[in-house]
This record gives sequence, C-alpha cells and structure tokens, in this order.
Amino acid sequence: MVDAPTQLFPFARQIIADATRNGGFPPLLVNPIDFNELLQQKKAQLGAQASALAPEAGDEDAKESGKSEEPKKGDSDKKA
Repeated sequence: MVDAPTQLFPFARQIIADATRNGGFPPLLVNPIDFNELLQQKKAQLGAQASALAPEAGDEDAKESGKSEEPKKGDSDKKA
C-alpha cells in the first residue's frame, strides 16, 4: 500500500532538485518522507478517535433506552 510512494518519492525529489537547479535557482531540496511511519501514525490516530467515540456512543444508547417521555409543561395546558 505504501510501496509506490516509498519507491517513487526519491525520484520525484531528484527531479524537483534538478529542475530548479537547471532553471538557474538553487536546488530545492525536499526532505525525505517515511511513508510507512506516516501510515502507522494515521492508523494510531484513527484508532484513538474510534476508541474515544465508542464509549460515548454506548453511553448515549443507554441514556436513550432509560428515558421516559414526560409531558412538557405546555402540553397539559393544551389538552385541557
């Protein structure tokens, strides 16, 4: 899944550096990126968000099942 960017990024970095240098500018050196590490960080972040949301959803379900419908203050006046 991360193999393509990992394999292609060094070539893209070289092309960018050569193009800027050939254009008469100092070469633009793009920092290396560890795509495997980025993927692991994103998975950890999504897992943390999912676990943070899961207990809240369970609490809401418990609250909703325990609710009893009470008439509003204005409802009793309208019926009478």
